[in-house]
Amino acid sequence: LSVRGHNTAMFLSKAGIDVPNKDAYGDPALILPLFYEPKVQDNKKIGICPHYSHKQYFLDNSVSNDKVSIIDVQKDMETVVDAICSSQVCISTSLHGLIVAQAYNIPWVWLEIADNNLRGDEFKFQDFFSTIEILQVTHIKATMEEIKDLDFEAIALSATVPKKLYNEASILDVFKKYIELND
Repeated sequence: LSVRGHNTAMFLSKAGIDVPNKDAYGDPALILPLFYEPKVQDNKKIGICPHYSHKQYFLDNSVSNDKVSIIDVQKDMETVVDAICSSQVCISTSLHGLIVAQAYNIPWVWLEIADNNLRGDEFKFQDFFSTIEILQVTHIKATMEEIKDLDFEAIALSATVPKKLYNEASILDVFKKYIELND
């Protein structure tokens, strides 16, 4: 139907699987705004969205304060989307934290934890980045130990919403066609 990005399409092509509709490349979460209107709270803190495997470290090191809040990606989808959309900026180690921020036009920064990288390392991030203007992506690399000393307010100043190279209508059309074929 569709793939997250050009890297996945290339990987599948090498395996003999064709993904023909290049216009429909993009993570399905990019079309979330077509289906869900977030309940935005006017707190406008900097939202830190750690991958679930990084969450405890952020909580244990009291990163949260009156200007920064931790977004728990293990809560239900609506709660997570509402929290990201209620943030002035999203700083995330979670890929879908970045994708949701991108989808809702919330400026974001990719915080990569160099010594506790996620499975697949950078592949899935670079795959998503192939559907946006990659030169506009803000990328900060830190170790687990460095997290407690990061200046999240300074990092937030570099947040962007990179130009999109994906097309939400094309992504949606692929899913509509699939549903029609299977009705």
